[in-house]
Amino acid sequence: MQKLKTAEADAREVATLLKDAYGFETKLLLNATRQQIMSALYSYRRELNADSNLLIYYAGHGVNDKEADKAYWLPVDASRDDNSNWIIADEITTALKVIPAKHVLVISDSCYSGTLTRGLGESLPRPTEREQFLRKMAAGRSRTLMASGGDEPVADGGGGSHSIFAGALLRGLKEMDKAQFTAAELFRNHVEESVAGRANQTPEYNPLRNSGHESGDFIFARVKVDGKTAEVAVTEPLSAKVDAAQQELAFWSSIQSSTDAEDFKDYLAKYPTGIYAGIAQRRVVALSTEAKPAPVTPSVKNAAPTAVKFSEYVTPDLSANKAQLDEFVLALQQDPTAQGYLITYGGRTSRPEDAQKAVDNATNYTINVRKIAGVRTLSGVGGYREQPTVELWIAPVGATPPLGTPTVDPKDVRPTSKPMKGKKS
Repeated sequence: MQKLKTAEADAREVATLLKDAYGFETKLLLNATRQQIMSALYSYRRELNADSNLLIYYAGHGVNDKEADKAYWLPVDASRDDNSNWIIADEITTALKVIPAKHVLVISDSCYSGTLTRGLGESLPRPTEREQFLRKMAAGRSRTLMASGGDEPVADGGGGSHSIFAGALLRGLKEMDKAQFTAAELFRNHVEESVAGRANQTPEYNPLRNSGHESGDFIFARVKVDGKTAEVAVTEPLSAKVDAAQQELAFWSSIQSSTDAEDFKDYLAKYPTGIYAGIAQRRVVALSTEAKPAPVTPSVKNAAPTAVKFSEYVTPDLSANKAQLDEFVLALQQDPTAQGYLITYGGRTSRPEDAQKAVDNATNYTINVRKIAGVRTLSGVGGYREQPTVELWIAPVGATPPLGTPTVDPKDVRPTSKPMKGKKS
């Protein structure tokens, strides 16, 4: 393989800056083999504890095997026509999953680095919420990747004596105006636009797929500012309580749009009785089924497709049912030819307009928030049931539209004077 021009200089300067300005203990592997890289990764399982933070910087060759749908790092002893010494992304994430460190940040300056990620990164805080934000980020358990590009080649050079990505990273670490900051802030403020604006590559920052990421972010804390020692520590107060529900929500938010069944298995392993456990189980089954070839079965002549009820909910509070609507939209996105239906039923004590209000709220959320085309979802009122209910249906091409199935006669409805408290998105 062609020798990279800047990788060694990039690694040396990143190591020096992290050690001198941020107090890192560094281990520098230059022109490392597969065995040296993997040995170093596995050694951290023995050496680090649950209060540790680990940063791994990789500058080298990378490749995405599109036939296998797998990304790889290529160490110095790898060859293009023999993958025996390639390091598959699965090995990296498995190693990171069992390292006991609280936060692990991988910074990868290689081609196709971004294919290792799975979802959305953390949003940045408002200035007035900064202290609370940093505590929340420190409290979680994170496994994140800052990649020099997505599923694409990246430039070796262009940043003076460094690659464009490494140059932006080093400037950011030197110029960040806060003594404490997250990796997401470093990326958004100094890396993302600087790299994308100067090269045909778009850097990414996201949780690592299948790595055990739960919530939070890697936090940098300077030990020297303008050559002077700074007494800075990012700690979680002993009395601080981590909001378990918020952690679960953050985990779910990072995987809910994933098409990898392993992400949902990770969720179920962590939260077997969680709020979204039922949805996660269905997603595992659906994604596992999609990944397998369909069995050959005798054809049935004149078998017409039928609409399938996807799910239903009875509470009028939209905010409590967004997870089911999100899954409904994902199912429609995975089958662009299918038609969605929302059928709403008023309750025995509902006012006449309550059912229409509920379906309007659900339709507004799917179209205006989740951005599904309006023609993909049709809605209507199906009559009355004991409780206000919304049914979500999916109909393949050629299927007969679903019909309402009311269980309460309209003459038995006794509306209350109190309006329904549904929340609009």
